[in-house]
Amino acid sequence: MFIPGRHFGLVLALGMGLAIAHGALVRADPANQPSLADLAQARFDAANKLFDTAWSYYRQKATNTPFVYFASHRLLRSELDLSDKRDKRIAAYEHHLSRVKNLQALVAKVQALGRVNTLEATEVSYYRAEAEYWLAQARSSTETGTHHGGTGPVVDQSPQSPGRDS
Repeated sequence: MFIPGRHFGLVLALGMGLAIAHGALVRADPANQPSLADLAQARFDAANKLFDTAWSYYRQKATNTPFVYFASHRLLRSELDLSDKRDKRIAAYEHHLSRVKNLQALVAKVQALGRVNTLEATEVSYYRAEAEYWLAQARSSTETGTHHGGTGPVVDQSPQSPGRDS
């Protein structure tokens, strides 16, 4: 008979043992571990498939606008992690802006039919303004480097004097 709490230590020890064994197996053969570039590409491929699926579902009215945007944002972040070259990073922001523009155009069509509320249309307007800002920021930046998961482009983060616009 299983008594909660009575076997807690045994279950905990078994779980810890499995976790330690799994960690040892993962580190046991580093030659078989995928490279960072391979992982970044796999992440990009998964994000691309997620966006395509989200877009398809949205067109069928099976998901909402924020989810499509979220999928596009994930795709942007994964595309940024594929390269540290400035032109490739700018292209990633351009791709994101294009996806957001397509989303906004579809929302406008559906709104004209009276099937989208004003809040959703306003939300998409924000998404577009954000994407345009990030693209402009990336184009004005002279810095290159690896994207480390931040939302916007890599820019010079040096302290600025008070009153100076960033």
